[in-house]
Amino acid sequence: MKETQILILNEALLLGRGHHKAVYRHPDDPGLCVKIPYEVPDYDLKRELRYRQIRNWRKLPYTLLTEYYGTVATNFGTGYVFERVLNYDGSPGVSLAEFLDDRNYRPDQERFVAGLLQELHHKELAEEIIISDTNPDNYYIQQRQPGIYCLRIIDNIGSPAFFPVVYVVPILARRHVEKFWKRFLREIRRKYPHVSLPFQG
Repeated sequence: MKETQILILNEALLLGRGHHKAVYRHPDDPGLCVKIPYEVPDYDLKRELRYRQIRNWRKLPYTLLTEYYGTVATNFGTGYVFERVLNYDGSPGVSLAEFLDDRNYRPDQERFVAGLLQELHHKELAEEIIISDTNPDNYYIQQRQPGIYCLRIIDNIGSPAFFPVVYVVPILARRHVEKFWKRFLREIRRKYPHVSLPFQG
């Protein structure tokens, strides 16, 4: 009988800790990360995986959301393997929060940020992206090619509703996107008053 191989994680691989889980770099693949929930069951992960199942059933695109690759046994318990946001050259992406909070942030970068956000809004509508929080820490800037950037969403994905009809009714999904888009802009303006955005919200 073949023994189940256990993935060994340690503090040197730790990428960060959130309210519900810790995230580690995959020791065998720098393009992956492993999320370890603090408590089981983790309703945040259950909500996200349910949402992803319905998206797969509806054959919706995934350009904004990071890919999910299933579970793995680790020395810290069951781990959930996701795509890690890396740039085309293999360097890690930077969170939108970190970028906007940088003391070196310059006014001439606002056109860049505005372009990223406009593309995000367009894709959220086109892909019917349902989120439950608008924390800028959950949005990562990724350089796909030299000079080509986009935002990716890494957490707080899906709806906490018991029966989220927004998953299957496109017009309700678009209303959800618009509501959270306005909330997202308000949060950016509140947290980063030095950033000027040419959007209403």
